[in-house]
Amino acid sequence: MPIYEYRCTGCGAEFEELVSLAAAEQPQTCPECGLPSAERLLSISAVRVSGGGTPSSGKSCAGCRKSSCATC
Repeated sequence: MPIYEYRCTGCGAEFEELVSLAAAEQPQTCPECGLPSAERLLSISAVRVSGGGTPSSGKSCAGCRKSSCATC
């Protein structure tokens, strides 16, 4: 299950919640005020690649001084 970011329309609190894909669009209950009115936010996703290795170009990641992206 993915982790989604939500903002409460009642109190403005932002929080993360582990939610199934089927329930992702449904309003969530705010942990601060208890209102069932939190809406999902657009957020940047992060991907973790296991196995490591260097980029196909053989150069390190932009701004990185390491030779393996697994250690960036």
